[in-house]
Amino acid sequence: MKTKKEKVRLTIVIVLLLSCIGCLYYYFFVKLNGNWMFWKQNTINWKSIEYDDDFFPLDTVEVYGEYGEWKFKEFKPIYAGYGTTEDDLNYLIGKYLDDEGKEQTVKVLVSGEGMVDWPYPDNSFLEFYNSYYKNNVAIRGESYDPEKEIEVDAEDLVYDDDDAFLHLLEQYEYSCPPEVILTNSELEEEYGEVPDSYAGYNWVEADNAHKYCDFLRLFYNSSSAEVVETFSFVTEKLEIGDQFSVKYLETQKEFVDCKYEYTEFEKILCANQLLNETYDNYLVGIYIEID
Repeated sequence: MKTKKEKVRLTIVIVLLLSCIGCLYYYFFVKLNGNWMFWKQNTINWKSIEYDDDFFPLDTVEVYGEYGEWKFKEFKPIYAGYGTTEDDLNYLIGKYLDDEGKEQTVKVLVSGEGMVDWPYPDNSFLEFYNSYYKNNVAIRGESYDPEKEIEVDAEDLVYDDDDAFLHLLEQYEYSCPPEVILTNSELEEEYGEVPDSYAGYNWVEADNAHKYCDFLRLFYNSSSAEVVETFSFVTEKLEIGDQFSVKYLETQKEFVDCKYEYTEFEKILCANQLLNETYDNYLVGIYIEID
C-alpha cells in the first residue's frame, strides 16, 4: 500500500515537472520567438561605448507643411536587440539615457505583416507603402543610400528674361539645394517687384526645379528599391551596443485631418501618421540609418 502511494506521489511530481518544463518551453521558445531573451539581459555598459550625445529627440531636422505641422526629427539610441509581436510586427529595441542619466528603452517599429494596410481607396502609392513599411526595413547610412550633397552648376544660377520661375512653399524647401532657391527680394533684384499675392514665397527657376529638386528625397535618393532590406538583414548587421539613427515624423495633426487634405507623395506622410496613432507604444521610423 505504501509503495502505491509513493508511486502516485512520484507520478504527480513527474507531471508537475513536465508541466513546468512545458511552460518554460512555451515562454522562451514560443512567446519569445525562439530567442532566449531572458538570459541575455542585454544590459549596456555605457562607459565602454563611444557614442554621440544625441540620445534625445533633436530640434526639427526638416519641416514639411505650412506652419510646421509635419516635423521630421532624428533620434539616436543604442541597439539592444529586437522583437516580433504576435501580430508579426518587427521592432528594434533601443536604449538611451534620460535627463537624469537613467537607462530607458524605446521600441522602434520598422516593418511587419501585421501593420495596417494602405489607408486610402486609391492605389497610387500602395506598392511603395507595402515595400517600404510592411515588407521590408527602410535603411540609409554611409553604405546604404547616403544622403547626397548636390553640386549645383554655377551656370544654372545665371538668369535671363526668358526664365520661368515657380513659387516654392516653405514646406518644400528641403527638396531643393539652397543655392537654387531665390527669396522674394532676390527675385525682385532680377525682375522687379513681385506681386503682393506671392509675398512670403521663395522661388526656383523651372529648369532648376526639374534638375535639382526632388520631393521624395526624404525617403531615398534615386529608387526606393535601394533602401529596403529584410528585417533579418538589419538584425544581422546590428550588434548589441551599436548606435543607430531613426528619422521619424512628429505632428499635431491627426490622420482624419489629413487623409482628404493631401495628394501625391504627401499621402505617404499622412499614412505614416496613421501608423503613429495605431502603434503609439512604438517609435515609427520613416527610415533608420546604420553605417
